[in-house]
Amino acid sequence: MAAASRADGAQNPRVGTGTVLLVHDSPVYTEFFCQTIRGAGFAVKATSSAGAALDMIRRGGTDLIVSDVVMPEMDGIQLCRALKSDELTCEIPVLLVTALRYDDAGVIDGLKAGAVDYLPSGAPAELLRRKCERLISERREKQARMQAEAALKTAYSELESRVEQRTAELGRANALLEQRVAERDRAEIALRESEERFRRTFEEAPIGMALMGTDFRFIKVNKRLCQMLGYSEHEFSTLTLARITDPGDLAKHLELARQVFDGERASYEIEKRYIKKDGEHIWANLTATVIRGQDGRVLYKLGMMEDISESKKMQEQLIQSEKLSALGQLVAGVAHELNNPLTSVIGYSQLTLVNPAVNDALRTQLETIRKEGERARRIIQNLLSFARQHKPGRTQTDINELLRGCLDLRLYSHTSNNVAVQRELSQIPPVLADPHQLQQVFLNIIINAEQAMLGARNEGNLTVSTKTKHLDGSQWVEIAISDDGPGIRPDVIGKVFDPFFTTKEVGQGTGLGLSISYGIIKEHVGKIRVESEPGRGATFFIDLPA
Repeated sequence: MAAASRADGAQNPRVGTGTVLLVHDSPVYTEFFCQTIRGAGFAVKATSSAGAALDMIRRGGTDLIVSDVVMPEMDGIQLCRALKSDELTCEIPVLLVTALRYDDAGVIDGLKAGAVDYLPSGAPAELLRRKCERLISERREKQARMQAEAALKTAYSELESRVEQRTAELGRANALLEQRVAERDRAEIALRESEERFRRTFEEAPIGMALMGTDFRFIKVNKRLCQMLGYSEHEFSTLTLARITDPGDLAKHLELARQVFDGERASYEIEKRYIKKDGEHIWANLTATVIRGQDGRVLYKLGMMEDISESKKMQEQLIQSEKLSALGQLVAGVAHELNNPLTSVIGYSQLTLVNPAVNDALRTQLETIRKEGERARRIIQNLLSFARQHKPGRTQTDINELLRGCLDLRLYSHTSNNVAVQRELSQIPPVLADPHQLQQVFLNIIINAEQAMLGARNEGNLTVSTKTKHLDGSQWVEIAISDDGPGIRPDVIGKVFDPFFTTKEVGQGTGLGLSISYGIIKEHVGKIRVESEPGRGATFFIDLPA
């Protein structure tokens, strides 16, 4: 609390500067705030108590109040309500500073209570300084306009009184009138400057903004919205809301807009899909309200659109991850249940094989049962190994054995889908690696190859090979996984390792498999690359230090 104590109480503001009161219970933030605002030429008052802040504000001399939302005893929302209910303090702007997000209930309640703006507590000093400068400047301009209007009214009143009472004082009244007219001109100039600031804010906003008429046609849009949807400002003037809205979201959007136009609600917020000029769909969070004239008639609808497509993708990936986790648990449970009958099959076949009464033909059949049972058990063990969660760790790993396990897991799929597998596994040294992570890489590439071949002609040939080679004086192990599918087009081959990039249809792939594989190989100080010619298949090469 040392920083807060030093800042408590009024400072001596310099002439021409404003005084900012900070209400915050964090000494670290108080110190940061005071340094930032004093460095901008403002005087600073600070306190950690909302109750003490009220006393300081009522004594006067405060141009801007910056308050945390969450505080003990009285929070920032209650402070804001108390200020707005008092005629002496209701005109002082309040800026909320909080770690909460803009759409959290605390921030929304604070803005409803009368706060003029919101700023994250981690905002940089330059943004904080500019925000304070703007709010103080706007307040002083508002005070100047009010004073000018009041002075103008007084001037007219005095003029009428003097004309009626004393015709002889007409010359002096005329001079006074000219003075008041000049003051009005200055007020109009200040108003035009304020309108210009609004225009610039609209144009340069980091989110899409649009003014729309009651016929749902665009009147004005900003640069960010043009970038989001790919249309020029001129093209927007020919568009309607239905043209850029996904049909599945249009009815709900129109109903909400009607409620706002009819005065049933002040504003609304909705997540909806927009259609870009190239036909691509994006998700955006829309906040909309209306601008009314003095007669209460709706003039425009103001919409603010924030692109949330990436966060939507991340939500979908999280859901897919949860599904895969549940599937892994199911696979593990089934594998455990199959182990018991397989143990009996293998055990009894071995006992019967040592019986001297068994003839050669039956012995051959029993040996086949035992071998197939052993193969089935190895497949189940591989399933358990793949489904089980493992702590990251690297051991001396036999790459050939790891590849055999992966191919055994896919044996049924290969057999039932006419995929011929050729294994060219040469004698190679062990690799220091995490076998579970490498298993994930190999399975991902193998399954991608299967899908490419089956999607092209419902059959294919898969080749998996290993060899030892020397690079830069060191020994390396090279793994090559080849298919004879349709190959990869030259215009996309450079993007196959990018996150969320996929050539599969919607719902058939996440675009994360190869990017994760790339990251795993890089963590193993290895290299991964792909070579392909359209129509002649693709080969993925993985190099790992021996």
